[in-house]
Amino acid sequence: ASISKTTDLVGEIAAASQEQAQGIDQVNTAVAQMDKVTQQNAANAEESASASEELSAQAGSLREMVQEFTLTNSGRNSGYHQNVRTPAVATAAPAGRTLGASDHTFHQIAAKANTTPARPQKAQAKVAAEKAIPLNDSEDLSDFNS
Repeated sequence: ASISKTTDLVGEIAAASQEQAQGIDQVNTAVAQMDKVTQQNAANAEESASASEELSAQAGSLREMVQEFTLTNSGRNSGYHQNVRTPAVATAAPAGRTLGASDHTFHQIAAKANTTPARPQKAQAKVAAEKAIPLNDSEDLSDFNS
């Protein structure tokens, strides 16, 4: 009886050991998957940071190009500012990334803006609002003042 009891106990120990081995394999698989996802997240974060830096540089260049134009009260372009220089726009793509068609177009526009000579600003006559649009009670407006 004690031999059969010992055999049963050894069998139970073997079955429990098998279950533990399967559990350890599952944990190892889960850890490997988490490691892979972590590496992918790190690569995505690096790529996003690079793209963000490129967009920031492009936004700065675009902001400088837009600042070349000033609008008067009438809404017409008053000309270019003198001696406006925009920084050169980098044409190289960040590591691991290629430039798309829109990137190339933007770089071409920026390059043309950098080579265009600044035009002198047009002189504007400053007129007081009262002289431009008289609002006093004159005889010319008597029909409207009744």
